[in-house]
Amino acid sequence: MRRFTAFAIRNGVTSGAEIRARRRNADEGIHRMAAETIGITVTSDMLRTIRESVASGEYASAGEVLREALRLWQRERQARADELEAIRQKIRRAVGDPPAPQEVP
Repeated sequence: MRRFTAFAIRNGVTSGAEIRARRRNADEGIHRMAAETIGITVTSDMLRTIRESVASGEYASAGEVLREALRLWQRERQARADELEAIRQKIRRAVGDPPAPQEVP
């Protein structure tokens, strides 16, 4: 429900139905590009969570829940890739510029 509250504040919306309608319209506008339908298999716990989220009004549809999950997954993957690249750059710098040897008295 927090998500809709923030959405409502940003857009000056007061009713739950209006929030869902605006959110659905926004999602449809974004996702009309080259949309495809796929079938997926989820556990009964996952399906229950999806249905509860839709029934509570947090999301307008199961598809919206899954699109949100995919967007989060994509962000996580990108963050991991960025972290790995930063580590690789540190390694390249360390290998390319080794510290000066210390003199032993």
